[in-house]
Amino acid sequence: MTSSAATQVLEFLTREGPKAHSADELAALLNLDGETVQAALQELHAQGSAAPEEVSGYGGSETVWRASQVN
Repeated sequence: MTSSAATQVLEFLTREGPKAHSADELAALLNLDGETVQAALQELHAQGSAAPEEVSGYGGSETVWRASQVN
């Protein structure tokens, strides 16, 4: 069963297509708290619906998320 926050995050990531977002960005864009978004992303990752990616830049690295390709 998918939580409503996970559904909201997945719908947003799917609409965004190839553009990846950090958990902080998702929290701000969806008006959700950070812990809720982190839990939703972990839930989606466990289901194979969202995939994390490490990116570097601006003196550090960050994890960004995209909807997994489902064909």
